[in-house]
Amino acid sequence: MNKKLSVLLLSGLLLLTAVGCDQQQETPPEQPAQKEEVVVEKPEPVVLDTYTVNVVKETMTVKVLGDDLDLEIAYPVLGEVEPSPLVDRINATMLQHFKSIQQLLAGEANVVDAKVEISKQNKNFLSFAYRFTTDPSANGTDLYHLVKGVTLDMQNGAPVDLRTFMMDAKNDPALWALLEEKATAAIATMEKEVVNPFTASMVPEAWMNDQGLVVSYMDQDMVELTLAFSEEELIQYFHVDIDQ
Repeated sequence: MNKKLSVLLLSGLLLLTAVGCDQQQETPPEQPAQKEEVVVEKPEPVVLDTYTVNVVKETMTVKVLGDDLDLEIAYPVLGEVEPSPLVDRINATMLQHFKSIQQLLAGEANVVDAKVEISKQNKNFLSFAYRFTTDPSANGTDLYHLVKGVTLDMQNGAPVDLRTFMMDAKNDPALWALLEEKATAAIATMEKEVVNPFTASMVPEAWMNDQGLVVSYMDQDMVELTLAFSEEELIQYFHVDIDQ
C-alpha cells in the first residue's frame, strides 16, 4: 500500500469516528419518568344540623378505690341521626367523660342525686351540665350541690376542655381581660354582689349555653354566671382544630 493511500484511509477513519462522536453528543439524555400525581379528594365533612340527645342508664362494673363496683352510669347518646364515624366518635367521647365523672364521684363523695342537663345543642357544640348532690357526712343535712361541665365540638367529636382553656388564658393578658370584662357585665345584672372569679384568679367549672359560656364557682355559695359570647366568638375561641 502506498503512502498516499494510507493517509486517505486514516483520514476517512478519523472522519467516521468524529461523526459518530457528534451523533452520540447530539442524543438528548433520557428524562426520568415523572410520577403521576394522585389527587385524593377529602370526603365532605359530616354536619349534624339536627339530632336528638337521649340519656340512657346502664350498670357497669368499674374500678373504685381499687375494688370492682357495679355502678349505674347515666350518659347521653345521639338519636335520630344517620350512622357515621363522627356519630360513633361523639357517642364514645360522651360515654368516656360521663363514666369518668361518675366513677370519680363514687370514690370521693356520697352522691344522693344526679341529673344530666343539656345546656347547648346545635351543629357546632353540644354541652352538658352534670348536676349532682353529695351528702359526705351521710346525715342528710350537709348537702352540697355541685356541677361538672362537658362540652363537645360537633364538627369532629372532640372534647372541648374549657377549664384548660381558662388556665391557659392566664398567660394571655388580653384573653384574661376579656373573660374578666364579660364576667363583670354578667355580675352587674345580678341582685346580690358576688366576686368576679377572674379578678380573683379562679379557674371555674364551665360549660356552654345558648347565651354563651357558663362559669360556676364557690363564693359564699355556689355562683353561676353566663358570660355573653356570640356563636362566632364561641367558634373562634373554642373550636377544636383537628382533622375530620
